[in-house]
Amino acid sequence: MAAISRAGPRFLEWWTSAGSPHRYDGDSPEATAMKELQSMVTECEVEPRGLRLVFIGSPATERKLYALRLAELLDVPCISTASLISEDRRPKIVNAAMIPELLLKRLEEGCLRAEAGFILDGIPRTTRQAKTLDQAQGIDLVVNFKCKNETSLESASNHAQRHKQNTTRMLEQYYRNQNRLLDFEVGDDQVKNWQRLLAALNLQDLDDSLED
Repeated sequence: MAAISRAGPRFLEWWTSAGSPHRYDGDSPEATAMKELQSMVTECEVEPRGLRLVFIGSPATERKLYALRLAELLDVPCISTASLISEDRRPKIVNAAMIPELLLKRLEEGCLRAEAGFILDGIPRTTRQAKTLDQAQGIDLVVNFKCKNETSLESASNHAQRHKQNTTRMLEQYYRNQNRLLDFEVGDDQVKNWQRLLAALNLQDLDDSLED
């Protein structure tokens, strides 16, 4: 699709990424298998290269809605934990520890299908997962969806919630340190949110609805 072939190079020139990605370390059989998957994904390149975006942040912002809409606009897949689990055909329960492996396999399959880019919705969830992803595929930008009134870490009501928020903040800081994090505050008007999102990504001219 013309949209993604135009958007990729233009966006990469507009948004300058900083620093080299961190590497995934480990000598266990699981780590070795992950490195093999990372190598296969890294060696597979599609031209012209499209956008590789990550959407994180509160689901209350309707993040998934914007991820799906932008993926349709750019003609790239929207990959989420739910989609990875639904595509996995192994006859056993998929747990959170398996998500990085499923993601790398999905990215490899996408490369073989000549998918030029992708949007990851809610993946990665931890800094370790982010490092694993960086080993295999360069991410152009992480859009961090925020509600106007979010519960702070200090006011979190239980240990599990505080742990989740702390993990999220560490992930945000990981990408912020690499100049790859864009905080995006979502308001009540979906139309205005969509227009603001495209403007923030320098992609507003790709949406036909904005020409009316």
